[in-house]
Amino acid sequence: MAKSMVARLPSLEKMKEIMKTYLELVDSGRYDELFPLLSEKVVYQTLKGRAPIVGASKLIQYYKETRVPGSGAHGIVYFIAEDNKVASFLRMKGVMKDGSKLEFEAVDIFTFEGDKIAGIRTFTDMAPAVSG
Repeated sequence: MAKSMVARLPSLEKMKEIMKTYLELVDSGRYDELFPLLSEKVVYQTLKGRAPIVGASKLIQYYKETRVPGSGAHGIVYFIAEDNKVASFLRMKGVMKDGSKLEFEAVDIFTFEGDKIAGIRTFTDMAPAVSG
C-alpha cells in the first residue's frame, strides 16, 4: 500500500515547485489561483490553540477576509523535502492591514496527496496577538 501511495506523489522537485507557487500566490494576493494547488479537504493549521481551517474554499476565504498581513513577502531561507512533505523555513516581511510593520520567521510543513496540497502546518515566532 505504501508503494502505491508514493508512486502517486509528484517528484520532490515538483512538490517544492508547488509550495513555492503557493507562497507566491499568497504574497501577491491572487488567492483564487490557489484552488488548483489545494486538495478540497486541505487542512491549514497555524498558531497553537487556533482551530484548523478545513477545506480549500474556507482557506481561501480566510486569506481574503481574516488574514492580518496586508502585504508582504515570504523569503524562503531553505527547505527540505522527503516522502510526501516539504518543510520550508521562511522569513516574512510585510505590513499589517493597520499599517504597522510585520516581520517574523516560520516553518511551514506542506503535506501532499498526489499533486495537491493536503495540509499546511505553520510553526512561527509571531505573537498570537497579531495573528488575526
